[in-house]
Amino acid sequence: MAFEPSRLVSFDRETLLAEIKRVIRQFSAGRAPSHKEFNRFSRVHSATIVEHFGSWEAAMQAAGVDYARSRIARAELEGDLRKVLQAAGGKYFTQEFYVQAGGRYNRTTLKKRLHCSNWRELLEKVLQVRPAPSVKVKKVRVQRPVTSKERSKCTPELLLSELRSTAAQSESEGFSYSEYRSLGGRYSIQSFQKHLGRWRDAVHLIGRAGGLANRRPHLTFTNEDYFAEMQRVWEILGRQPKYSELKQHGSKMSPSAFAGRFGSWMQAVHAFCEDRGSTDGPSEGSPRVGACEEMSAMPPSPSVVHEERKGRVPSGVLVIEKATPRAPSLRLRFKVLQRDRFTCRACGRSPATESGVVLHVDHIIPYSGLGETILDNLQTLCGQCNLGKSDSLPNSE
Repeated sequence: MAFEPSRLVSFDRETLLAEIKRVIRQFSAGRAPSHKEFNRFSRVHSATIVEHFGSWEAAMQAAGVDYARSRIARAELEGDLRKVLQAAGGKYFTQEFYVQAGGRYNRTTLKKRLHCSNWRELLEKVLQVRPAPSVKVKKVRVQRPVTSKERSKCTPELLLSELRSTAAQSESEGFSYSEYRSLGGRYSIQSFQKHLGRWRDAVHLIGRAGGLANRRPHLTFTNEDYFAEMQRVWEILGRQPKYSELKQHGSKMSPSAFAGRFGSWMQAVHAFCEDRGSTDGPSEGSPRVGACEEMSAMPPSPSVVHEERKGRVPSGVLVIEKATPRAPSLRLRFKVLQRDRFTCRACGRSPATESGVVLHVDHIIPYSGLGETILDNLQTLCGQCNLGKSDSLPNSE
C-alpha cells in the first residue's frame, strides 16, 4: 500500500495543475468540479487555487477543462420570473410571493446569477416593474377646546396665592414641586419658571425651603484637598495610582471629579507632582516650637540654641527652641517617600510589592532631641521598623 500525505506541503503552478487534473480524472469524470467537490478529494484547498490563478474559471481553463458557472441558463431564470409576474397580475411581487407562486430557484441564486444586489433591483432590471409608492397618511391633530381655566391669565400673584394654600397643607420643612402636585397643585413647573424663576425661588417667596431640606450641603474641595487625597492613595499603593484604583481605596473624590477639575486624569497627576515638587520651606511658616527635655549629665551641644527660662520652667529642664514643627507637611512627607522610592530604608519592604505595608516618615535624629523636621533628617520606615527604632539615635545599640 502506498501512503500519501493528505495535504501538499509545498507547491508551484505545475504542481497545482497536476492536482487539478488528478481530481478531474479520478473523481469528476472529466468535468470541472465545484469548490465543494474539489476540496473533498484534493490535497490543496480551492482558495489556494483561486489565489494562484486569479479565479476558479481561469484555473479550470488552464487545466484544459470547460467550465460554466452554472448549468442553469440565464433565459431559464428570467422565464421563471416572468411566470411568477403573470401570477401577480403584472405587478411588483415580494420574495415571499415568489416562493408561494411556485418559483423554482433559490432567491440568492437569482440575485447572484443576474448580478443584482437586492430583490427590488432584480425585478426592476429583469422585469421592469417597481413597487407601488407608499402612501403616507398625515395625522390630523384635533385641537381640543380651550377650557375656562386655560383662558384665565396666569399671573405671579395667582401662582403665589395657590402656592401658599397648597404649602399650608404640608408639614415637611422642604416643599418640592412633586409634593405640590400631589396636594392638588394645578400649574405646571414651566408656569412657575416663566413668572417666578426657579422653583426654589418661588418657594422662598412664601417663606419655605424649595425641597432642599433633605439634601446634603454642597461639598466644595480645594486643589490641596484633591492633592491630599491623591497622596493618601499614592502612599497606600507605593506608586502612582491608576484611574480605576482611586475609588477602590475610599477616595472622597471620584476619578471623574479629578478629570473635571484639572482637565483629565493625567493632567491631575502632573499638577499633583508639580505641586509636591515645589519649594517647601523648612518651617512652613509655622512659629518656633519649644520642646522641653530633662537636662542630662552631659552638657548640651553648642550648636543648640537654648535658654533656661527661670521662673517659668522647673530647674533642671532645658528648653530647646525648634525651628520646625514635629509633623512634616504633606508636601515634605511626599518628597521623603518619593526620594526613598516608597520603600522602608531598614527592611526594604514596600506597599507596591507587599500588601498591608504602612509607611511612616521618621526623624533620623529624634525630634525630642536635637533633630529638626527637614528633608535631610527624615527617612522612610515601615510601621514595624519605626516602632522598633522608637527615639533611638542612629548607629546606637
